[in-house]
Amino acid sequence: MVDAAAEAFRFDPYPTYNRWLAQPGPFHSPAHGAWIVSRHDQVSALFRNPLVTNRTEKAGVLGDTMLAHDPPDHGRLRSLVADAFGGAGVRALESRIAALTDEQIDSIAELSQFDFVEHFADRIPGRVMMGLLGLPIADLPMLRACADMAGGPEVSARNMGRLSDYFAGIIRERESCPGEDLVTPLLAAQAHGGRASMTEVLATCVLLLLAGYETTSSLLGNGMLLLLRHPDQYARVREDPELIGPAVEEMLRFESPTHFPSVRAAKEPMEIGGQSIAAGDRILACLGAANRDPSVFADADRFDIGRAPNPHLAFGIGIHGCPGALLSRTEARIVFTRINARLGELHLDVSDPRTFRPSWRRHERVRGLRSLPVRR
Repeated sequence: MVDAAAEAFRFDPYPTYNRWLAQPGPFHSPAHGAWIVSRHDQVSALFRNPLVTNRTEKAGVLGDTMLAHDPPDHGRLRSLVADAFGGAGVRALESRIAALTDEQIDSIAELSQFDFVEHFADRIPGRVMMGLLGLPIADLPMLRACADMAGGPEVSARNMGRLSDYFAGIIRERESCPGEDLVTPLLAAQAHGGRASMTEVLATCVLLLLAGYETTSSLLGNGMLLLLRHPDQYARVREDPELIGPAVEEMLRFESPTHFPSVRAAKEPMEIGGQSIAAGDRILACLGAANRDPSVFADADRFDIGRAPNPHLAFGIGIHGCPGALLSRTEARIVFTRINARLGELHLDVSDPRTFRPSWRRHERVRGLRSLPVRR
């Protein structure tokens, strides 16, 4: 049986978020088993609050990632990938990202109609991460299927198990034959100096694949849909490629790839927005709401690529801010730049754009498209 309320929320969660934002502080949601924090200033404060912990007994392999640790273990695990996702590491990838985008453009040269998610939003982030991790490109379809956490708890657990088994095999290969990839230095950190356990190495590999693929894929698909639905803004980008950078930031704000990041918990009694939170209570930030907070963003429900300043929280803030934020932004900037330059103007390939209902992934935490039909 289809849950009509859940389907309506998936299609458009923003009326619900506006009701949340109208409240002065957090409220407890029995459905989530947590306090929901939606206002921009309160989410920002939550992410920086030392009385809040990320140790919330996450099940499976993700319980051994940096996402599930507090300092000092969080910093230790984050340092393992800092160089790869820092400025120099990402700059070294720019030519590769451009080449992958051009390959995809060449692959659809004869097509007048295609699925933007299939050919660009899914494939390019997937191939970037496959390259970083030194994985066979033939394994991408299987890994992409496992990275889709939209099938409910049982499917997610099964997919996590498959990813764990897969990377256990990759780690065994790297132990006997090191490569020029991110897995090899992770193993070196484990073997020399004990900066990570083997379990943490495996967990970090899984996290890199999931975070590196899912977030950027959603950003690309959501961003293209926003341009197609706002022809005035699309025209500005096409006329002035320098606006692509600010446009990506507005895409991140307006249709954030992640709406609910990791669950946190109160270490001891605390207060958020005048609401008392008991020790041990779970707390869930809603980035999708915070990035539409009218007290921070004028005309918050308007997509405006010239918005400045634009202090969105799409990648979080504080010590748990997404380490791959720069790479995700860079991929989006390059992909949209190359598509604009080589494909010309795209259009929604639907009978009536005004009534078109996009196919969103069935996952509350992530806001991303399953498909996006376009034509040239």
